[in-house]
Amino acid sequence: MIRGLFETHINVSQLERSAEFYERTLGLTLAYEDSRRCRFYWLGERGKAMLGLWEKEPSRVFRQHYAFDTTIENMKCIVPWLKERGLNVHNRSRN
Repeated sequence: MIRGLFETHINVSQLERSAEFYERTLGLTLAYEDSRRCRFYWLGERGKAMLGLWEKEPSRVFRQHYAFDTTIENMKCIVPWLKERGLNVHNRSRN
């Protein structure tokens, strides 16, 4: 039975720029990188879930969606936390 998601991969056009965002802005821990122009990051507890970044030609990079797991208490603080890191926050809810 499926209990969750262990890893997801996204394509990026500039690996170093994307890595800087996930490492410095969001604070993810690098788990692994190799010569195929990819890096993997731990999400939450080490060994539980990973995010993989793969550098691709810009024509192979498209809008993607994924969501990080968090708590209700953390959600109450997420907008100020994102703004402190220089990110614009927009409400995209559809009512």
